[in-house]
Amino acid sequence: MAGGEKTGPELFDLHEKIKNDLGDNVNIMYFSYAGGFVFVATDNKGEESLWLDQRAAQFLELSPHVQLDSEEVLQRIRNNINQ
Repeated sequence: MAGGEKTGPELFDLHEKIKNDLGDNVNIMYFSYAGGFVFVATDNKGEESLWLDQRAAQFLELSPHVQLDSEEVLQRIRNNINQ
């Protein structure tokens, strides 16, 4: 249970979007980052993608609620750590 009253609906919608885009057998985990959330989705072929909620996307200057390449997101996170 993440997000609470304000961001909970956004996180639920993002979770459902990931399932719709990648299929019901997708494995979805998430972690908190910069006050937002990063969803890690692994499809049935073992391919991984990351998805960002609005807050994490804003902080990383990436698009929210779309499938992103893991390496691109991780590089942005590394860049923010090194600043």
